[in-house]
Amino acid sequence: MTRPLFALLVSVVAAAAAPVPKSVKVKDAPLDGRWEIVEMRFGGQDITALNPWVWDIDGEKLTISNRHKDGTLMPNDPTTATTLVRPEKGEAGELDYLRAGAGSNLLFKGRAKVDGDELVVGFADPDKPRPTEVTTSTTYYHRFKRVKKEGEK
Repeated sequence: MTRPLFALLVSVVAAAAAPVPKSVKVKDAPLDGRWEIVEMRFGGQDITALNPWVWDIDGEKLTISNRHKDGTLMPNDPTTATTLVRPEKGEAGELDYLRAGAGSNLLFKGRAKVDGDELVVGFADPDKPRPTEVTTSTTYYHRFKRVKKEGEK
């Protein structure tokens, strides 16, 4: 009876004494970082001036802020959680935008393309089929430029 208990104790002590492997920094995904809106269209109409958005993307977490004329950032809608999801069985470039809050969840299916420091994203209306391509006439069209966060080199 004491032998199994002793063996368990030895294995726990050995496991505790084993060196902890150092974490490996995974290379950032092309979407990760801060993106500032350059052009935004809804149904083909330019609405960029109405939406001075800055997107901070970290994995699937999306934080949307508005850039004020003095340069400060304010949360776009603090009552809403926003998530970017790359569909598990999706094709390259497929991206979904989930907006959850105020008692509703809206799923916008879209496509994204990163070309250097430019991100172009297009989404369909909620629960509509994913656009086959992204153009300025896509229902929700966003073109961003990559910018550095304050204090980032």
